[in-house]
Amino acid sequence: TTTDSQGQVVRRGTCGVVSESAIVLPPPEQPKPKITTNAPQHANVGDRIKDEAILTGPFLKGTQVEFWYQHTDYTNPGAARDEMKCDTPDPAKTDGAVKIGVTILDHDIAEGVTEKLYSPEFTSDKEGCTWIKETAYTTHDKDKTVLAEGYFGAANERTMWHSKIKVATGGSLANTGASVTWPAIIGGLGILIGATLIGVAAWRRRQIN
Repeated sequence: TTTDSQGQVVRRGTCGVVSESAIVLPPPEQPKPKITTNAPQHANVGDRIKDEAILTGPFLKGTQVEFWYQHTDYTNPGAARDEMKCDTPDPAKTDGAVKIGVTILDHDIAEGVTEKLYSPEFTSDKEGCTWIKETAYTTHDKDKTVLAEGYFGAANERTMWHSKIKVATGGSLANTGASVTWPAIIGGLGILIGATLIGVAAWRRRQIN
């Protein structure tokens, strides 16, 4: 609308002209931090291992990353190592979850940058699978604010635990089933030495004759 110095309308436009319109867009989405896990695929019962968290920024220095695991048993115990299978836990349930510990980020991670962060060491005292879940929190306020979170049940966040292969001891030969005792070994050596001495004596007699 155009007016003169007295405030009288000189010209008035109309709403709806394309050249006089603007499209209002929502604000751009802020980059969201992400976190996943690359857990060891296999381990022996009693081994101490670390979980490898993969963080994609932005994350601020001081961010806390909590690590938890759920244990499930093998559904086919006794199968070959690479054929073992475990029940997959419900990702929404945390009943029975065991806290591994917390690792604190000691520097900023910029937007889009990916870095690794390791959990405290942990172990399992029985066969089966441990499924890892990790949660990243801010530490800049009294109430924890979740920045990024994984879930129980991802295949790359699973470790399969196996009993150590037992090595035969106490006189058993591994992989043969044959039984060997110290008296038998000593007796065998005695027979071998005796036969050798008899052979040497016979050779000497032939040389003399």
